[in-house]
Amino acid sequence: ACHLSASDDTREHENGKLHALYVLITVTIAMLLHFEGERSLSVWAKLVNQPTKETIAQDHEQW
Repeated sequence: ACHLSASDDTREHENGKLHALYVLITVTIAMLLHFEGERSLSVWAKLVNQPTKETIAQDHEQW
């Protein structure tokens, strides 16, 4: 019984670390969006999907 409860505590601890990591990532992204705004979004789109460079350029021309 003691071993079982110990494994449950470990599982809860792992979930706690994952939750903390999730919160940290969420806050970091929120801060990046707040400070960098649309510029960082366009840069991120370029990094994630190279072919979207032309699309982003067209969007800027429209504005």
